[in-house]
Amino acid sequence: MADYRRERDFDAHPDRLYNYLADVGNLPDYFTQMTSAHKVGPQEVRTTAEVEMPGQGRRRVEGEVWFRTDKQAREIEWGSEGENNYRGRVRVSEREKGCSVLLEISTEAEHPGVEEGIDKTLDNIARATDRAA
Repeated sequence: MADYRRERDFDAHPDRLYNYLADVGNLPDYFTQMTSAHKVGPQEVRTTAEVEMPGQGRRRVEGEVWFRTDKQAREIEWGSEGENNYRGRVRVSEREKGCSVLLEISTEAEHPGVEEGIDKTLDNIARATDRAA
């Protein structure tokens, strides 16, 4: 199992940032490889992404993931079952000035570029908070 974790501070109100991140329609705005996302059930989301697959090049991947939000805890969790057993979590925490975002990814398969993808996702969140300010 490979586990990845990054945390970054943002100059944003924690509730507003959480609400933005928890809106399924915004997922492609901040997850770099995701091209579409829409709810298909109370806790199910259909996604499409363009991903680099080891030995296979770049390919389009579609699937359904479970997607759970907890507004009170300001946490979002998602994942998919299967060979990779992919799971992720975002937690928005209030700071004296602004907030911090913790992004965690766990997967059975190691993929090159996951850490870079997490950094790009946090960069995209920073751009979104700049636009909303």
